[in-house]
Amino acid sequence: MSATRHNTVQTAFGRVVLVASLGGMKALGTVLAGLPADFAVPVVVAQHRRPMLGSDDPLAQILSRASSLPVRVAEAGVSADKPGITIVPAGTTATIDANGAWLLAKTPPTSASGTPSWSAPPRRHRPSP
Repeated sequence: MSATRHNTVQTAFGRVVLVASLGGMKALGTVLAGLPADFAVPVVVAQHRRPMLGSDDPLAQILSRASSLPVRVAEAGVSADKPGITIVPAGTTATIDANGAWLLAKTPPTSASGTPSWSAPPRRHRPSP
């Protein structure tokens, strides 16, 4: 009888973060299209853009066509560790709490081109000792 063999991949990174301006759409699409469907590391996309009226994020629709990975928009309190692509909403500053959940804060516009949706690298907030 032969033993079942499982191949596992250990990743050195907790997540991949891609930050782009509006001019970076082609580059985002190229990078995301190159990721395999079983890419296990969560991918975060933040783009400097103006908030849109309505509930659907057009960036999510565009990136869904470019990648075989699931695409979602970050929601406060939801795990930031899910595989797939998570988009930081426009006009939002995003961080990750000690439990690995999204913390989202609306940010006032800083220019006509839109508000940065990622102003600092993601970090886990650690409780004070």
